[in-house]
Amino acid sequence: MKKDEIPFKIGMQYENWEFSLDILPDRIKGLDSYLNVDETLNRFLNFNTDRTELIFSLDILEGVILTFENCNTSFYNNLKHKIFLYVELFEGLSEVFSSVCEDYSNRLAHCILYMNKTVCILYCNRLIFQALLGSLIGNNNIKSEK
Repeated sequence: MKKDEIPFKIGMQYENWEFSLDILPDRIKGLDSYLNVDETLNRFLNFNTDRTELIFSLDILEGVILTFENCNTSFYNNLKHKIFLYVELFEGLSEVFSSVCEDYSNRLAHCILYMNKTVCILYCNRLIFQALLGSLIGNNNIKSEK
């Protein structure tokens, strides 16, 4: 996945979006979760997201979750085959892709999930990837309150 496909860049400061964010309950202990309410940024490729969550650590963006609700498997497969070209199976549930990001010191993880007619795309610092993924699938429910 190309970094310019998501309008949020991992490693950027909270102040870039502070007036477009609503506070959410923290998804991961020690990290702050926010809902992006700026509809111009709630897009991925040619699709509007139903929800865009940003996760920060000390005002540094560490993760993004893009959520598309009421999706069919063809939507998921379309994203999977056009965007996630180099994938590996992750515990039989989802497909994961990691790549080096030139402008951030840590490797990034990308993941696409399809559960309960909801597609989630994760884009995050690899150090928080498992905790973030676990927060989505732990309750077998990837939807959160809007």
